[in-house]
Amino acid sequence: MKKIVISIIALFSLFLCVCTPFCLNFQKINLKNQLYLQNDNNYFEVCVNPQKYQTTTINQSTKKTKTNVYGMSGASEFGEGADFIMLSLDFSSNGQIVQSIDFSLNNDWLNQNSKSVKENLDFKKNLTKQIETLRNEFLFSFALTYMNEPKEEYKINQGVMLTAVVFNEESQSVGFKIGFSSLGAWNYYHNAKENNTENDEKAEKINKNFNIFMQKVENKGIFPFSPLVKIQEEKKITAGERYKNIFVESAQGLSFYEKLKEDYHPVFVYNYSTFNTRLRSDATTTFIDNSRHLHHVWLIEENNLNNENTILIYYYNINRGAWLLFTLGICLEGMGISILIVKRKQHKNRDK
Repeated sequence: MKKIVISIIALFSLFLCVCTPFCLNFQKINLKNQLYLQNDNNYFEVCVNPQKYQTTTINQSTKKTKTNVYGMSGASEFGEGADFIMLSLDFSSNGQIVQSIDFSLNNDWLNQNSKSVKENLDFKKNLTKQIETLRNEFLFSFALTYMNEPKEEYKINQGVMLTAVVFNEESQSVGFKIGFSSLGAWNYYHNAKENNTENDEKAEKINKNFNIFMQKVENKGIFPFSPLVKIQEEKKITAGERYKNIFVESAQGLSFYEKLKEDYHPVFVYNYSTFNTRLRSDATTTFIDNSRHLHHVWLIEENNLNNENTILIYYYNINRGAWLLFTLGICLEGMGISILIVKRKQHKNRDK
């Protein structure tokens, strides 16, 4: 009997040893900077990885494995090769953050509808100029930030770097990237306070009634293409419409201008990439790329885009204290039961 009691006590002790480190090390994730936010200058924090990932993805609704041209399960819902405008945000484990914007380019459509090779090239040249204007808006915004509060380590081309506008023939897209050397540089150029736990808590909505062992911490923000921007004194359109206009107006004066206005209906894509696999979201789909980054991808068709579209990122926070008390209680209860069994056995032996 004593051997059984010792075994039970040892089992519960092992349970405590295993569970306690888990409860103590399941750290809370800070959702600060995890969502796209619009800055004070009405420029858009956008980014994209315009590579064709060619990676295996899993559709969460069907759990079936498949691969498509954009590296995103779910993109095929809109048809392979569909026009898209994509914004992405990539948080790397080395602390660097990359933003970029990418416009898909349907070369087949252009070849069919342009009258000549020259007209095709003129469109691409005009589109490059339009996107360069957008790129320069970001650059101007960063320059103003640096002029107002200079910090040597965050100066342009050191803390933040912008690539040129380039065509990616492999993915048939055109765009540019913005790289931030660190989270500090990101915070600096997005007017965010570092280590501001008070603001962090306000930004995070904690569902305290979830249960005593776990809390759901969530951050909800506006879909990147949904904010309204002013284009005239009294007229506002969504950011998505503005980006669409950049593409369409590049054909102004060309023979296929009216045809492009009629045919061009892009899917708006927001691609949030992180090395942290604990994060969850209400994304249309998720996938893991070859670098083991988890991508949360939201896709909205043009006719569903409005200024109320939102995105949600969340995680579950373990209540370490509650779990610790729970495991201690189980161990103590087990030990108590074991001791009680031994006492009763001793009393029975004495009565005999």
